Amino acid sequence: MNTQLKIFVAFVVAFLDVSAERVYSQTNVPAYLLTDLGNLGGNYSEAHGLNDQGQVVGYSSNTNGQARAFLYTDGNMQDLGTLGGNYSIALGINKRGEIVGNSRTNNAYDFFHAFRYFNGVIQDIGTLGGDYSSANAINDDGFIVGESHTSSNAARHPFLYTNGSMQDLGTLGAPLAGASGINASGEIVGTSQTSVNPDINHAFLYSGGLMQDLGTLGGNSSDAQGANDLGAVVGSSWTSNGFYHPFLYSGGSMQDLGTLPGGDSGDAYDINNSGEIVGRSTADAASNINQHAFLYSDGVMRDLNSLVVNLEGWELYEARAINEAGQIVCNGIHPSGKYGAFLLTPFLAPLIISNVTITPPVLPQEPAVFSFQFQTIALHFYLVKFKTSLADTVWTWKQVIAGNGNVATFNDPVIFPSALYCVQRFSTGFLSFPIKGLTPSTADISAVFDHSQPNNCSNGVVVAFTGEIGHVAFGKSQFSAIGECAGHRLYGFSNALDGVSTKFTVNGHYTGGAPALPDGNNSPFFLFYDGHTGYDFPYDHSYEVVAAAAGVVHTNGDSFNTVWIDHENGYSTWYLHMLPEDTASLTNGTSVTQGQHLGYCGNYYQTPGGIGQHLHFTVKKYGVRVDPYGWAGQGIDPWPTDGIPGHTNDNVILWKEFP
Repeated sequence: MNTQLKIFVAFVVAFLDVSAERVYSQTNVPAYLLTDLGNLGGNYSEAHGLNDQGQVVGYSSNTNGQARAFLYTDGNMQDLGTLGGNYSIALGINKRGEIVGNSRTNNAYDFFHAFRYFNGVIQDIGTLGGDYSSANAINDDGFIVGESHTSSNAARHPFLYTNGSMQDLGTLGAPLAGASGINASGEIVGTSQTSVNPDINHAFLYSGGLMQDLGTLGGNSSDAQGANDLGAVVGSSWTSNGFYHPFLYSGGSMQDLGTLPGGDSGDAYDINNSGEIVGRSTADAASNINQHAFLYSDGVMRDLNSLVVNLEGWELYEARAINEAGQIVCNGIHPSGKYGAFLLTPFLAPLIISNVTITPPVLPQEPAVFSFQFQTIALHFYLVKFKTSLADTVWTWKQVIAGNGNVATFNDPVIFPSALYCVQRFSTGFLSFPIKGLTPSTADISAVFDHSQPNNCSNGVVVAFTGEIGHVAFGKSQFSAIGECAGHRLYGFSNALDGVSTKFTVNGHYTGGAPALPDGNNSPFFLFYDGHTGYDFPYDHSYEVVAAAAGVVHTNGDSFNTVWIDHENGYSTWYLHMLPEDTASLTNGTSVTQGQHLGYCGNYYQTPGGIGQHLHFTVKKYGVRVDPYGWAGQGIDPWPTDGIPGHTNDNVILWKEFP
């Protein structure tokens, strides 16, 4: 193998290796890796539902050509069986792994019943009195919605199934209706006839016992498919000029999302809590068959086929669901005529990598030059990282390149004959800032996450995420640690030898020590404090504390008035020092949405050893404290994400908007 080809292969391996470290971004448009879900032995499969754990449900043909509901988990597709007939389809799955869909009950009659599948058991949940029902969606509380024929099959109505009972939700005044989605708040969406004319259907939102007609985009009919936990609804509607367009309904109004360039019709199927919408759109106005899967975010509809790096001939014609990690389930067709189901996983790579070359040195003692190009996204930053061999576990940061929306070229001298490079997007996170009205780069910071040892134990040094170091020789402002290292004396340290010339900065914002420290030292030239387990943001009670991401809230009832949220993706966020009266309305085990009110910045004087008004904010990954600002220092992050010093799994940026 020639040298240039060796470098290219090594580069690709390294590039894919780093992409697996991604913490999914909800504000940026990433590239995607496609996973073929396979089938149950037949020649087609189709995906319909997805949960936040990346489990996928749908249906696939088996070796006998029969359609079977499936569950795809960790590379395996499982046949869920039927209710006695030869057909079943799975349409939804929640975080517990409860699955819903419909199945034939026998082969003699064309009867289909809604089912719930859990822990290996498929359960017939019945009907509203007729021969047909279908369970179309389930939320994380186990509430199931769908549609069913009523007695004597006289009508088809939407239902809500809870606690073993099926409730008829009624219609908008005509016989035919069905429910297609339900969010965490129990809001239900679907479609109902509004007159005896079967061509007139309107999208509805059912909440608090009332069914609301959402209207249309100007045409006769509309259809609601899904809703997120913020109450935003997506679906499709006829327009006044006779086209069928995807819509977003929010704040009492219906917005036309348009279509992909060249198309004239489409459908929106799902929306996550970050407002990312998926569906399908025609990409050629001359053909209604030429459907392409789309992702709609930040006001732009994008063809998912253009964002997947390993399509391998497949054409994705629809995207059915998206989870909070940004994973998407799609269905596609191959030129061979085969139909398949796919899971798309976003990753932190440039959209395009091309023209990878290495120029040999002119003289033996000179370095070679490594060069490649990648497509940037405007107003974003990229990290070029490298290591010298596949066996090397250390990735070193090389430089940051500002994105301007154009193709960027990277040139760098390398040690001949080989070096491994990759590019990561700098904005990588899913967390919004926990104080309303502030951002990670505008908020003052009075104490940083100590990368040298974030466990409330003193070890004589403070290391900020920038790599700046505070030294024990310049210790100030001591006070006693508590908890796991009770009795230790903790210090703030100067990060400049003269204490004046340099200081730690996050885009220029760092107050350098909690205000009103016992000895009066709150100089901006000191890193505070040894062993600190998170970030202190020095704001008073006029500043509102909000959930950094959606999850389940818990209150500890301790002297710090600790509130923490399990985000159910391995991460949790912790909020300390809000006053008890601020958080009295929070109930253990209830769900919160991103940006939801938690309380107000507290006063640490209410706790032992109090040092002023601030919010203490900590992030944990599988129980290990991590830095939401990532690691931007040279060399190895001294505090890896598994908490084992010397390991090389760097902290990554968890903020949505940073820098």
